[in-house]
Amino acid sequence: MAATDYNFMPKDSSIKTVLIIGSGPIVIGQACEFDYSGTQAARSLREEGINVILINSNPATIMTDPMMADKVYLLPLNVESIETIIEENRSGDFPIDAVLATMGGQTALNLCKEADEMGVWEKNNIRLIGVDKKADLDEALNRGLTASPMHEVLVEKAMMGWKEFELELLRDDNDNVVIICTVENFDPMGVHTGDSITVAPAMTLSDTAYQNMRNTAIAMMRNLGNFAGGCNVQFALNPHTEEIIAIEINPRVSRSSALASKATGYPIAKIAAKLAIGFTLDELKNQITQTTSAYFEPALDYVIVKIPRWNFDKFKGADDTLGFQMKSVGEVMAIGRSFAEAVQKACQSLENDAVGLGYYGKSLMHAEEIVEYIKIPKWDRIFRIKDALMIGVSVKRIC
Repeated sequence: MAATDYNFMPKDSSIKTVLIIGSGPIVIGQACEFDYSGTQAARSLREEGINVILINSNPATIMTDPMMADKVYLLPLNVESIETIIEENRSGDFPIDAVLATMGGQTALNLCKEADEMGVWEKNNIRLIGVDKKADLDEALNRGLTASPMHEVLVEKAMMGWKEFELELLRDDNDNVVIICTVENFDPMGVHTGDSITVAPAMTLSDTAYQNMRNTAIAMMRNLGNFAGGCNVQFALNPHTEEIIAIEINPRVSRSSALASKATGYPIAKIAAKLAIGFTLDELKNQITQTTSAYFEPALDYVIVKIPRWNFDKFKGADDTLGFQMKSVGEVMAIGRSFAEAVQKACQSLENDAVGLGYYGKSLMHAEEIVEYIKIPKWDRIFRIKDALMIGVSVKRIC
């Protein structure tokens, strides 16, 4: 077999300058993960000789360092700022050809959509790359709202207590799709993924269920429209029947993408940026081996555990019950040869006086108290589950 020629790439030569939209202020639910993604994207595009202009309202980021882009604008993330940047660069060295909004979370996507609805991109002959603006994810919901005389939509299925999984995918213009990472949530449905302990690769997912999820995720991604880049799909799985339901899809680099990149060594944001300008997976180099292509699915012989970090002690009176709204302000990631090793390391890294999954400053409870306590998801539930096992509460009763 002839060696692959990595010198020939189908890059879109019409793209000379790209505007990257950042994620704005660091808030709960959208924090430094998108700074990581935006930084990787800027570096990736500049590697290919493309000029990068970056807008973000948050100066406390790596992506707004002057070395990261040819021009950096610290401006409010609104359409007026976008129009100012376009006009300022129209007759200069960096007239903008395309905009990449998939690296700045939902903030960037919403701004991009608003600008599109106002005709900004079309008026200035600027292309949206990495996303298909014609693909409307809310079509079914809007159809239901329009058809309803009361403008209400009834959600008929509750999935509280089901297992939750996430798949990180990449897709190119040739419709090639790879699954980069499968993540399992330690907590069941009902707890926001940002507040859940997560494990990669998935620990309790059967091969049959995984293949079903994989095929469904790929089909969903291909039905979103003609876009190239990263995608995150979340599934609920009935632990008794293995029925799966897709609960969310994000056609962009997500908060979980940074974790998946670090867990697998696969630079999702970097590759996604190159896919957005016309490269295909089979023609990009594997960033680890530098000899094979990026068209592969990583296999892990180790375990990654992510545990969120909360600061409820700084918010007196705050409800520390975990639910649908994300409350964590950070997270730790640990690597081990087994789940037990990785979870011990992660607990040790929380900086909350915990000694691994051991003593953490709280007094022991009686069996009945613990069983009642762990029914409600709180930040220390994993420690209380360990306490319950230590005093002889059965696994069946805990579950």
